[in-house]
Amino acid sequence: MTQAAEAAPEWRLVALDPPDEAQAREIARFMRARHDPPENYPPEKDRLMEWKLRRNLRHPGFASAMMTVGDDRIVSLCTVTPKRLWAFGEEQPWAEIGDTFTDPAFQRRGMFSALVNATRERAQAAGFPIVFGLPNDQSAPGYTGKLNFPIKADTGHINCALPVSSRALAARLPPARSAEPWFPIAETALAHPVVSAASRALAWALLTRPSPRGVEVREVRSFGPEYDGLWARVRGAVPVAQVRDAAYLAWRFLENPFPFRVYEARRGGALAGYLVTLAQRDDTRRDLRRLYIVDWLFHPDDGETVGRALLQAALRPVLDEGIDMVTAQAVRRSPVQLPWKHFGFVQRPWTKPVIIHRNAEGARLLDDPAPWHFTLGDTDAF
Repeated sequence: MTQAAEAAPEWRLVALDPPDEAQAREIARFMRARHDPPENYPPEKDRLMEWKLRRNLRHPGFASAMMTVGDDRIVSLCTVTPKRLWAFGEEQPWAEIGDTFTDPAFQRRGMFSALVNATRERAQAAGFPIVFGLPNDQSAPGYTGKLNFPIKADTGHINCALPVSSRALAARLPPARSAEPWFPIAETALAHPVVSAASRALAWALLTRPSPRGVEVREVRSFGPEYDGLWARVRGAVPVAQVRDAAYLAWRFLENPFPFRVYEARRGGALAGYLVTLAQRDDTRRDLRRLYIVDWLFHPDDGETVGRALLQAALRPVLDEGIDMVTAQAVRRSPVQLPWKHFGFVQRPWTKPVIIHRNAEGARLLDDPAPWHFTLGDTDAF
Protein backbone atom coordinates (compact mmCIF):
# COMPACT_ATOMS: atom_id res chain seq x y z
CA MET A 1 0.00 0.00 0.00
CA THR A 2 1.35 3.39 -0.94
CA GLN A 3 1.77 6.25 1.52
CA ALA A 4 -0.91 8.21 -0.40
CA ALA A 5 -3.39 5.35 0.02
CA GLU A 6 -2.60 5.08 3.73
CA ALA A 7 -3.31 8.83 4.10
CA ALA A 8 -6.67 8.70 2.29
CA PRO A 9 -9.33 10.52 4.32
CA GLU A 10 -11.73 8.40 6.37
CA TRP A 11 -14.57 10.87 6.06
CA ARG A 12 -16.09 13.48 3.77
CA LEU A 13 -18.14 16.65 4.24
CA VAL A 14 -21.72 16.35 3.01
CA ALA A 15 -24.17 19.26 2.61
CA LEU A 16 -27.77 18.45 3.51
CA ASP A 17 -29.82 21.54 2.57
CA PRO A 18 -32.21 20.36 3.86
CA PRO A 19 -31.82 16.67 4.76
CA ASP A 20 -34.40 14.26 3.35
CA GLU A 21 -36.59 12.24 5.73
CA ALA A 22 -34.09 9.40 6.12
CA GLN A 23 -31.20 11.81 6.67
CA ALA A 24 -33.21 13.75 9.26
CA ARG A 25 -33.79 10.50 11.16
CA GLU A 26 -30.09 9.65 10.95
CA ILE A 27 -29.15 13.09 12.29
CA ALA A 28 -31.59 12.56 15.18
CA ARG A 29 -30.02 9.19 16.00
CA PHE A 30 -26.56 10.75 15.96
CA MET A 31 -27.61 13.55 18.30
CA ARG A 32 -29.34 11.15 20.70
CA ALA A 33 -26.14 9.10 20.91
CA ARG A 34 -24.22 12.24 21.95
CA HIS A 35 -26.48 12.77 24.98
CA ASP A 36 -25.33 11.25 28.25
CA PRO A 37 -27.29 9.13 28.98
CA PRO A 38 -29.19 8.76 25.68
CA GLU A 39 -32.35 7.58 27.42
CA ASN A 40 -32.69 11.00 29.08
CA TYR A 41 -32.80 12.71 25.69
CA PRO A 42 -36.40 13.95 25.21
CA PRO A 43 -38.17 11.89 22.51
CA GLU A 44 -39.56 15.08 20.95
CA LYS A 45 -36.04 16.10 19.92
CA ASP A 46 -35.93 13.17 17.50
CA ARG A 47 -38.37 15.13 15.30
CA LEU A 48 -36.78 18.56 15.60
CA MET A 49 -34.68 18.25 12.42
CA GLU A 50 -37.76 17.43 10.37
CA TRP A 51 -39.51 20.48 11.87
CA LYS A 52 -36.80 23.15 11.83
CA LEU A 53 -34.85 22.16 8.69
CA ARG A 54 -37.39 20.49 6.39
CA ARG A 55 -40.59 22.35 7.40
CA ASN A 56 -39.03 25.69 8.26
CA LEU A 57 -41.55 28.48 7.65
CA ARG A 58 -38.92 31.01 6.53
CA HIS A 59 -36.64 28.88 4.35
CA PRO A 60 -35.37 25.26 4.33
CA GLY A 61 -32.56 24.82 6.81
CA PHE A 62 -28.89 24.05 6.26
CA ALA A 63 -26.94 21.09 7.63
CA SER A 64 -23.39 19.84 7.15
CA ALA A 65 -22.19 16.43 8.27
CA MET A 66 -18.89 14.62 8.26
CA MET A 67 -19.67 11.11 7.09
CA THR A 68 -17.37 8.12 7.15
CA VAL A 69 -16.23 6.74 3.81
CA GLY A 70 -17.67 3.31 3.17
CA ASP A 71 -20.59 3.14 5.61
CA ASP A 72 -21.90 6.75 5.44
CA ARG A 73 -21.99 7.12 9.21
CA ILE A 74 -22.39 10.65 10.62
CA VAL A 75 -19.53 11.48 12.98
CA SER A 76 -19.83 15.28 13.19
CA LEU A 77 -22.63 17.77 12.57
CA CYS A 78 -23.55 21.46 12.29
CA THR A 79 -26.90 23.06 11.38
CA VAL A 80 -28.15 26.56 10.59
CA THR A 81 -31.85 27.38 11.11
CA PRO A 82 -33.28 30.36 9.13
CA LYS A 83 -35.31 32.88 11.15
CA ARG A 84 -36.70 36.44 10.97
CA LEU A 85 -35.29 39.32 13.00
CA TRP A 86 -36.80 42.71 13.78
CA ALA A 87 -33.96 45.25 14.03
CA PHE A 88 -33.18 48.80 12.88
CA GLY A 89 -36.91 49.36 12.34
CA GLU A 90 -37.44 46.62 9.76
CA GLU A 91 -37.40 42.88 9.25
CA GLN A 92 -33.98 41.29 8.69
CA PRO A 93 -33.10 37.72 7.63
CA TRP A 94 -30.97 35.95 10.21
CA ALA A 95 -30.27 32.36 11.26
CA GLU A 96 -29.15 30.33 14.27
CA ILE A 97 -26.10 28.08 14.08
CA GLY A 98 -25.81 25.10 16.40
CA ASP A 99 -25.98 21.32 16.82
CA THR A 100 -22.19 21.22 16.64
CA PHE A 101 -21.55 17.70 17.89
CA THR A 102 -18.66 15.36 17.09
CA ASP A 103 -18.21 11.68 17.90
CA PRO A 104 -15.44 11.52 20.56
CA ALA A 105 -13.46 9.11 18.38
CA PHE A 106 -13.23 11.81 15.67
CA GLN A 107 -12.53 14.88 17.77
CA ARG A 108 -9.47 17.13 17.30
CA ARG A 109 -9.36 16.52 13.55
CA GLY A 110 -10.57 19.93 12.37
CA MET A 111 -14.16 18.81 11.77
CA PHE A 112 -15.76 21.49 13.95
CA SER A 113 -14.18 24.41 12.08
CA ALA A 114 -14.77 22.90 8.66
CA LEU A 115 -18.46 22.23 9.34
CA VAL A 116 -19.16 25.62 10.96
CA ASN A 117 -17.52 27.51 8.10
CA ALA A 118 -19.20 25.44 5.38
CA THR A 119 -22.71 25.65 6.86
CA ARG A 120 -22.44 29.35 7.71
CA GLU A 121 -21.13 30.22 4.23
CA ARG A 122 -24.01 28.41 2.49
CA ALA A 123 -26.59 30.09 4.73
CA GLN A 124 -25.12 33.53 4.12
CA ALA A 125 -24.91 32.92 0.37
CA ALA A 126 -28.61 31.95 0.43
CA GLY A 127 -29.60 35.32 1.91
CA PHE A 128 -29.11 34.97 5.68
CA PRO A 129 -26.10 37.20 6.36
CA ILE A 130 -26.60 37.48 10.15
CA VAL A 131 -25.71 34.19 11.83
CA PHE A 132 -25.93 33.91 15.62
CA GLY A 133 -25.64 31.13 18.16
CA LEU A 134 -25.78 30.24 21.86
CA PRO A 135 -22.88 27.80 22.27
CA ASN A 136 -22.16 25.77 25.39
CA ASP A 137 -18.85 25.91 27.26
CA GLN A 138 -17.35 23.22 25.01
CA SER A 139 -18.05 24.82 21.64
CA ALA A 140 -17.85 28.52 22.59
CA PRO A 141 -14.01 28.70 22.54
CA GLY A 142 -13.94 27.28 19.01
CA TYR A 143 -16.47 29.80 17.72
CA THR A 144 -14.93 32.83 19.40
CA GLY A 145 -11.26 31.90 19.13
CA LYS A 146 -10.85 31.10 15.47
CA LEU A 147 -14.14 31.33 13.57
CA ASN A 148 -14.86 35.09 13.89
CA PHE A 149 -17.91 34.76 16.17
CA PRO A 150 -17.45 37.43 18.88
CA ILE A 151 -19.63 37.43 21.98
CA LYS A 152 -22.28 40.16 22.15
CA ALA A 153 -21.64 40.94 25.79
CA ASP A 154 -24.22 43.70 26.20
CA THR A 155 -27.34 41.56 25.61
CA GLY A 156 -27.60 41.00 29.38
CA HIS A 157 -29.16 37.53 29.31
CA ILE A 158 -30.19 36.14 32.69
CA ASN A 159 -31.53 32.86 34.04
CA CYS A 160 -34.66 33.24 36.17
CA ALA A 161 -35.38 30.31 38.50
CA LEU A 162 -38.15 29.60 40.99
CA PRO A 163 -37.63 26.47 43.13
CA VAL A 164 -41.07 25.10 43.95
CA SER A 165 -40.08 21.99 45.93
CA SER A 166 -37.38 21.25 48.48
CA ARG A 167 -36.08 18.58 46.08
CA ALA A 168 -35.31 21.35 43.63
CA LEU A 169 -33.41 23.23 46.34
CA ALA A 170 -31.42 20.08 47.13
CA ALA A 171 -30.56 19.69 43.45
CA ARG A 172 -29.09 23.20 43.45
CA LEU A 173 -26.59 22.43 46.23
CA PRO A 174 -23.08 22.93 44.74
CA PRO A 175 -21.57 19.50 43.87
CA ALA A 176 -18.08 20.92 44.43
CA ARG A 177 -18.93 21.27 48.14
CA SER A 178 -20.18 17.67 48.56
CA ALA A 179 -17.16 16.67 50.70
CA GLU A 180 -17.85 19.31 53.34
CA PRO A 181 -19.51 18.21 56.62
CA TRP A 182 -22.62 20.36 56.15
CA PHE A 183 -23.47 18.97 52.71
CA PRO A 184 -25.14 15.64 53.72
CA ILE A 185 -26.93 17.42 56.56
CA ALA A 186 -28.37 19.96 54.13
CA GLU A 187 -29.39 17.21 51.68
CA THR A 188 -31.15 15.26 54.43
CA ALA A 189 -32.91 18.35 55.78
CA LEU A 190 -34.19 19.40 52.38
CA ALA A 191 -35.53 15.91 51.75
CA HIS A 192 -37.47 15.84 55.05
CA PRO A 193 -41.29 15.75 54.59
CA VAL A 194 -41.75 18.74 56.90
CA VAL A 195 -39.40 20.89 54.80
CA SER A 196 -41.07 19.65 51.63
CA ALA A 197 -44.50 20.60 52.95
CA ALA A 198 -43.23 24.02 54.03
CA SER A 199 -41.74 24.71 50.59
CA ARG A 200 -45.04 23.82 48.92
CA ALA A 201 -46.96 26.05 51.33
CA LEU A 202 -44.66 28.97 50.52
CA ALA A 203 -45.07 28.35 46.80
CA TRP A 204 -48.86 28.24 47.26
CA ALA A 205 -48.82 31.59 49.05
CA LEU A 206 -46.80 33.16 46.22
CA LEU A 207 -48.89 31.72 43.40
CA THR A 208 -52.38 32.41 44.72
CA ARG A 209 -52.15 36.18 45.13
CA PRO A 210 -55.00 38.19 43.59
CA SER A 211 -54.73 38.65 39.83
CA PRO A 212 -54.71 42.13 38.24
CA ARG A 213 -58.23 43.35 37.60
CA GLY A 214 -59.56 43.76 34.11
CA VAL A 215 -57.27 41.13 32.52
CA GLU A 216 -58.68 37.74 31.53
CA VAL A 217 -56.22 34.88 30.82
CA ARG A 218 -57.13 31.63 29.13
CA GLU A 219 -55.28 28.72 27.54
CA VAL A 220 -55.61 28.52 23.74
CA ARG A 221 -54.52 26.27 20.87
CA SER A 222 -54.40 28.71 17.95
CA PHE A 223 -52.89 32.02 16.83
CA GLY A 224 -55.45 34.04 14.91
CA PRO A 225 -55.10 37.30 12.94
CA GLU A 226 -55.20 39.28 16.20
CA TYR A 227 -51.64 38.13 16.86
CA ASP A 228 -50.50 39.97 13.73
CA GLY A 229 -52.07 43.08 15.21
CA LEU A 230 -50.40 42.51 18.57
CA TRP A 231 -46.98 42.20 16.92
CA ALA A 232 -47.60 45.32 14.81
CA ARG A 233 -48.51 47.32 17.94
CA VAL A 234 -45.57 46.12 20.05
CA ARG A 235 -42.66 45.95 17.60
CA GLY A 236 -42.18 49.71 17.51
CA ALA A 237 -41.33 49.63 21.22
CA VAL A 238 -38.98 46.61 20.92
CA PRO A 239 -35.73 47.56 19.11
CA VAL A 240 -34.41 44.01 18.54
CA ALA A 241 -36.50 40.82 18.61
CA GLN A 242 -37.41 37.72 16.68
CA VAL A 243 -40.46 38.46 14.50
CA ARG A 244 -43.53 37.21 16.39
CA ASP A 245 -46.45 37.33 13.98
CA ALA A 246 -49.26 34.75 13.84
CA ALA A 247 -47.66 32.56 11.17
CA TYR A 248 -44.37 32.35 13.06
CA LEU A 249 -46.04 31.59 16.40
CA ALA A 250 -48.12 28.79 14.88
CA TRP A 251 -45.03 27.21 13.34
CA ARG A 252 -42.88 27.70 16.43
CA PHE A 253 -45.28 26.45 19.08
CA LEU A 254 -48.07 24.43 17.43
CA GLU A 255 -46.18 22.58 14.70
CA ASN A 256 -43.17 21.94 16.96
CA PRO A 257 -42.90 18.37 18.36
CA PHE A 258 -42.87 19.63 21.97
CA PRO A 259 -46.21 20.03 23.82
CA PHE A 260 -46.15 23.77 24.46
CA ARG A 261 -49.01 25.44 26.33
CA VAL A 262 -50.16 28.88 25.20
CA TYR A 263 -51.88 31.43 27.43
CA GLU A 264 -53.40 34.58 26.00
CA ALA A 265 -54.44 37.69 27.93
CA ARG A 266 -57.43 39.83 26.95
CA ARG A 267 -58.45 43.21 28.23
CA GLY A 268 -61.87 44.52 27.31
CA GLY A 269 -62.16 41.54 24.98
CA ALA A 270 -59.10 42.55 22.93
CA LEU A 271 -55.88 40.53 22.75
CA ALA A 272 -53.27 42.15 25.01
CA GLY A 273 -50.48 39.54 25.18
CA TYR A 274 -49.49 35.89 25.33
CA LEU A 275 -47.14 33.57 27.22
CA VAL A 276 -45.90 30.05 26.34
CA THR A 277 -44.75 27.29 28.72
CA LEU A 278 -43.29 23.78 28.44
CA ALA A 279 -43.18 21.14 31.18
CA GLN A 280 -40.36 18.57 30.93
CA ARG A 281 -38.34 16.14 32.99
CA ASP A 282 -34.93 17.58 33.87
CA ASP A 283 -32.20 16.36 31.49
CA THR A 284 -29.83 15.41 34.31
CA ARG A 285 -32.23 14.75 37.21
CA ARG A 286 -35.09 12.67 35.84
CA ASP A 287 -36.82 12.76 39.24
CA LEU A 288 -37.30 16.52 38.83
CA ARG A 289 -39.90 18.23 36.63
CA ARG A 290 -39.23 21.69 35.20
CA LEU A 291 -41.63 24.23 33.84
CA TYR A 292 -39.98 26.46 31.25
CA ILE A 293 -41.39 29.94 30.68
CA VAL A 294 -40.58 29.81 27.01
CA ASP A 295 -41.88 33.01 25.41
CA TRP A 296 -44.05 36.06 26.05
CA LEU A 297 -45.09 39.30 24.39
CA PHE A 298 -47.19 42.31 25.39
CA HIS A 299 -46.75 46.06 25.26
CA PRO A 300 -43.90 47.25 27.50
CA ASP A 301 -46.35 49.43 29.47
CA ASP A 302 -48.33 46.34 30.52
CA GLY A 303 -45.73 44.42 32.52
CA GLU A 304 -47.43 44.86 35.92
CA THR A 305 -50.90 44.12 34.55
CA VAL A 306 -50.92 41.85 31.50
CA GLY A 307 -47.46 40.42 32.23
CA ARG A 308 -48.30 39.63 35.86
CA ALA A 309 -51.64 38.06 34.96
CA LEU A 310 -50.00 35.85 32.32
CA LEU A 311 -47.16 34.71 34.57
CA GLN A 312 -49.54 34.01 37.45
CA ALA A 313 -51.86 31.94 35.24
CA ALA A 314 -48.90 29.93 33.91
CA LEU A 315 -47.61 29.26 37.42
CA ARG A 316 -50.92 28.22 39.00
CA PRO A 317 -50.81 24.56 37.81
CA VAL A 318 -47.27 23.86 39.09
CA LEU A 319 -48.31 22.40 42.45
CA ASP A 320 -51.04 20.16 41.01
CA GLU A 321 -48.76 18.97 38.20
CA GLY A 322 -45.74 18.15 40.38
CA ILE A 323 -43.40 20.82 39.03
CA ASP A 324 -40.20 21.18 41.09
CA MET A 325 -38.53 24.12 39.35
CA VAL A 326 -39.64 26.95 37.05
CA THR A 327 -36.98 28.26 34.66
CA ALA A 328 -36.82 31.08 32.11
CA GLN A 329 -34.28 32.98 30.05
CA ALA A 330 -34.73 36.74 29.95
CA VAL A 331 -32.83 39.92 29.12
CA ARG A 332 -32.28 42.50 31.85
CA ARG A 333 -32.80 45.44 29.50
CA SER A 334 -35.67 43.97 27.49
CA PRO A 335 -38.58 46.41 27.22
CA VAL A 336 -40.97 43.46 27.69
CA GLN A 337 -40.40 42.41 31.29
CA LEU A 338 -42.24 39.82 33.35
CA PRO A 339 -42.48 40.58 37.10
CA TRP A 340 -39.99 37.95 38.24
CA LYS A 341 -39.42 39.47 41.69
CA HIS A 342 -43.14 39.56 42.43
CA PHE A 343 -43.15 35.75 42.39
CA GLY A 344 -39.79 35.18 44.07
CA PHE A 345 -37.66 34.23 41.07
CA VAL A 346 -33.89 34.19 41.59
CA GLN A 347 -31.96 35.91 38.78
CA ARG A 348 -28.46 34.87 37.71
CA PRO A 349 -26.32 35.44 34.59
CA TRP A 350 -27.16 33.11 31.69
CA THR A 351 -24.36 30.62 31.09
CA LYS A 352 -24.56 30.54 27.29
CA PRO A 353 -23.16 33.62 25.51
CA VAL A 354 -24.77 35.10 22.43
CA ILE A 355 -22.32 35.00 19.52
CA ILE A 356 -22.70 36.65 16.09
CA HIS A 357 -20.54 36.12 13.01
CA ARG A 358 -18.69 39.38 12.34
CA ASN A 359 -19.36 40.08 8.69
CA ALA A 360 -20.70 43.51 7.67
CA GLU A 361 -24.29 42.77 8.67
CA GLY A 362 -23.32 40.89 11.82
CA ALA A 363 -20.96 43.68 12.91
CA ARG A 364 -23.81 46.18 12.71
CA LEU A 365 -25.86 44.08 15.15
CA LEU A 366 -22.86 43.33 17.36
CA ASP A 367 -22.07 47.02 17.73
CA ASP A 368 -25.65 48.22 18.14
CA PRO A 369 -26.40 49.01 21.84
CA ALA A 370 -30.20 48.72 21.50
CA PRO A 371 -31.82 46.31 24.00
CA TRP A 372 -33.04 42.90 22.87
CA HIS A 373 -36.18 40.97 23.67
CA PHE A 374 -34.94 37.37 23.58
CA THR A 375 -36.46 34.29 25.23
CA LEU A 376 -36.03 30.51 25.22
CA GLY A 377 -38.55 30.48 22.35
CA ASP A 378 -35.94 32.10 20.11
CA THR A 379 -33.58 29.13 20.34
CA ASP A 380 -33.59 25.35 20.56
CA ALA A 381 -30.36 25.41 22.57
CA PHE A 382 -31.98 24.35 25.83
